[in-house]
Amino acid sequence: EIVQSFATNRFNYLYVIDNAGNFCGALALHDVKLYLNDLNLANLLIASELMIRDFPSVTADASLMEALEKFSLREMERLPVLADSEDSKLLGTISKTDLLLTLAHAKPPRARETQRLG
Repeated sequence: EIVQSFATNRFNYLYVIDNAGNFCGALALHDVKLYLNDLNLANLLIASELMIRDFPSVTADASLMEALEKFSLREMERLPVLADSEDSKLLGTISKTDLLLTLAHAKPPRARETQRLG
């Protein structure tokens, strides 16, 4: 199932949630690839055995700069977005590309107009 999910979604990480939709961690494609040569072993493997439990995430109310800092912790294209620090329900994801495009198009604070002398 894990291999099929990676093939279908084409992401480097898959997020693991519990039955209530709470974020538990992430699976790295790189880690799963190691087991693909041995199908017997691959069939016995479960998500919790390979899951990265301390995977970076952001909350829905995090600033763009906070999200950017989280992206610097690990080579990844997406971050899981959780409801808040008390509620780990997975709401969705934010991509590094979308974040950088948003920051690039943000208007800078208005500079004070200066008069030229001369």
